[in-house]
Amino acid sequence: MRKIIVLSVAILFASSMGWTAVTCNPGMYNGQLQSVLIDLNRKEGVLTVEKNGEKCIMNFKTEGASEVWELNGKNLIQKEFDNSGKIVQQYSATLEGDKFVINCKDRTKNECDGGIDSRNYWQLVTTPSEVIYAVYGVSSDYRNDPNAVAMKRHEFTFKRESSKKVK
Repeated sequence: MRKIIVLSVAILFASSMGWTAVTCNPGMYNGQLQSVLIDLNRKEGVLTVEKNGEKCIMNFKTEGASEVWELNGKNLIQKEFDNSGKIVQQYSATLEGDKFVINCKDRTKNECDGGIDSRNYWQLVTTPSEVIYAVYGVSSDYRNDPNAVAMKRHEFTFKRESSKKVK
């Protein structure tokens, strides 16, 4: 009973501190992607989480796509791969408050890692049984609109599944 109370207090505390509460919980997780992009919406995927020294490496795979999310302290590096395994996009972000904000050489000129819009950010929450990874940003259609507001574009929700294998 005491463990349940301590865990509940920890989760409540993490929730009150903001959305990003990251611990590295190695294992395999299965889930689904909710996206504003029709071809990605409701795609099923597998997330494998590994701890490598101080790094937490999350490998996401779905039909026709894969990504690696590498967390190291306050830094997030994301790599996106094509079907052949070639990196097609890479960028990094730094934890600021409750979100990982895209790294920019010049934020006012919108010169950021991987050509990503300066308003992009990621929120990540982990528990021993769940990983939620949300992407906020501005559609490329509105990249040049200084009044465009970042909105949730994708949310990956994974539950721990020890019985399923990565394809």
